[in-house]
Amino acid sequence: MKKFFMTFAIVAVFALTGCGKSEKTLTCTQSEDDTKATVNLTFKKDKMTKVDMVVDIDISGEDYSEEDLAYLNEMFGIACIAYTGDGVDCNTNVTAKAATMKVVIDVEKASSSTLKELELEETYTYQKAKDELTADGYTCK
Repeated sequence: MKKFFMTFAIVAVFALTGCGKSEKTLTCTQSEDDTKATVNLTFKKDKMTKVDMVVDIDISGEDYSEEDLAYLNEMFGIACIAYTGDGVDCNTNVTAKAATMKVVIDVEKASSSTLKELELEETYTYQKAKDELTADGYTCK
């Protein structure tokens, strides 16, 4: 009987803790000239649930006028509008020093057609995503 309670206690502990950390994050970066991209992918039970991507472009070495910056901000905004909604959130920020675009995709809420348009697969595993990003020149950890 003592062995039964010990086994039950161990099983209960694993059940309550989820057998360890069930959420895992993969962070990948890529830099080229003045542009840096950072992608954070979140996985639950080895299924991708969220994509958080930030692209930063250093424009501090350029001499842009206020009109140029406004135009650049508008172009980034147009790119965001194309993807905002259906589980996708996109924000931009353009200053005299940097242009930044942040895209967050809730894979569980986005439709299959949106994911296909964004070239994402609902079935990405941690290893498959890491392999594909590495093949595309990203450094992952």
